[in-house]
Amino acid sequence: LMLSSGAVKLLSGDGTWLELEALAYHFETQPLPMLSSWWVHQLPEALLSVATLATLVLEVGLPFLYWGPRRLRQLAVVLTLLLMLIISATGSYGFFNLLTAVLCLSLLEDRDLPARLRAWLLPAGSAEPSRLRGFPGRAVVALRGVVMFALALLSLVPLFGALGWEARLPASLQASYAGTRGFRIVNNYGLFAHMTTERPELLVEASLDGREWRPYEFRWKPGDLAQAPRAAYLHMPRLDWQLWFAALRGRPPGWLAPFCARLLQGRPEVLALLEGNPFPDEPPRFVRVIRYDYRFSNVEERRATGQWWHRGPGRQVLALSADDLR
Repeated sequence: LMLSSGAVKLLSGDGTWLELEALAYHFETQPLPMLSSWWVHQLPEALLSVATLATLVLEVGLPFLYWGPRRLRQLAVVLTLLLMLIISATGSYGFFNLLTAVLCLSLLEDRDLPARLRAWLLPAGSAEPSRLRGFPGRAVVALRGVVMFALALLSLVPLFGALGWEARLPASLQASYAGTRGFRIVNNYGLFAHMTTERPELLVEASLDGREWRPYEFRWKPGDLAQAPRAAYLHMPRLDWQLWFAALRGRPPGWLAPFCARLLQGRPEVLALLEGNPFPDEPPRFVRVIRYDYRFSNVEERRATGQWWHRGPGRQVLALSADDLR
C-alpha cells in the first residue's frame, strides 16, 4: 500500500510531485476537504514543499523499514501512524487511515503491545506450540509461504499497470491476475499519482417555473460559498465522493441523469442523501447541473466577504424537466 502510493507519484512523471508543488494544490482540490484543509492551504509554499518531500520520503522509504529489525519496525509503525493521523486530520477519507493503522499491528511483536491489548488478542490468536511441531506444522508454514509469495507476484500486475509497465511482466502472470481479478485479492493503491490542480464542482439546481432556481445542498461536498468545509471523519459519503470524480470528467456520468430524475420525482430516499430539500411542498419541474471552478478564498478574501470559497463562471452540463420523464 505505502510503496505503491509513493512509487506511482515519483514514476508517473507528474510535475507537481517532481517539483514538490503537489501539496500546494492537494488540500484545496482533494475530494472532501475539511476546515483544517483551508488553514493548511494558507501555509507558505516553502513549507508545503517540505511537506511534499516528507510525504514522498515516508511513502517510499517506510516500506523498507517494515522488513528491518524490531527497533526499525517500531519506528516505521510510529511514522506510518503519524502520516495517517495527518492525512485524516486534513481530509475526509473515511476508514482508509484506520485500516492502514490496523495493518501496522502486523509489524509489532507481542511484547510491543500494551498489556491489556496483548491479553485481549493473544488468547484468540495464539496456537499451542505443540500443534505446529512436526510435519503437519511445517506443512502449514510452507503452505502459508507459498500463498504469500503468489499474492506478492499477483500484486505486481496492478502496480506495474499503474506505472504503464504491463509489457514487462510475463504473459502467464498477467493471465493469472486476470483469472483472479474478480475476487479483488490484490489491488493497486496508487493514490494521487497525478495531482489535480483545479477544483471543478457540480452544483445541482431546480426550479418550479424555469426562472427562479434553488440549489440542492449536499452534506459534505462544497457548494455554498459561505459554508465552511465539513468533516465526514470515518464516514464514507459515496454520493458526495462520486460527484468529485464526476466533475473531473468531460461528460456527466451515466448515473447523474437518473439521480436528477429522482429529484424531479421527489423520491424521499434520494432526498435523504442531501443536506435539505429546497422544495418541501412539491417537487420541482426543472433541474439542471452547473459546473463551476472552485478555489479556496485566501485570508484577506475570507475576512472581507465571509466566504470560504471563490468560484468562477458556471457552465451547464445537464438539464432535465418533468416532461422528459413522461
